[in-house]
Amino acid sequence: MSMPLSLETRIITFGDEKRVEEKENVFELYLDRYCLFPVDELVEVLRTEDSEQTGTAKIVEMTWANGQTRLVYRLISLYSVN
Repeated sequence: MSMPLSLETRIITFGDEKRVEEKENVFELYLDRYCLFPVDELVEVLRTEDSEQTGTAKIVEMTWANGQTRLVYRLISLYSVN
C-alpha cells in the first residue's frame, strides 16, 4: 500500500495554527496529508498560497500519523500581524 507524500518548502497556515502556550513564539499546525518539510532550516510562513510572506520560521518537530502531518515550529520573524 502506497503512502502519498508531498515535499514542502514553506508553511501555509490558512489561519489554523495554534500557539503552544508553554513556549514563546512556538506554534503547532496540523495538515490533512503527509508532508515532508526541512527541519531546523528557515522556511517562509504564509497565510494562504497566494498571500504575501507573513514571517519566517524554523520547524522543530514533525510527526506523521493517521493521514496527518503535525508541525511544531518557532516563529523567528514576523512581517505582518494581519
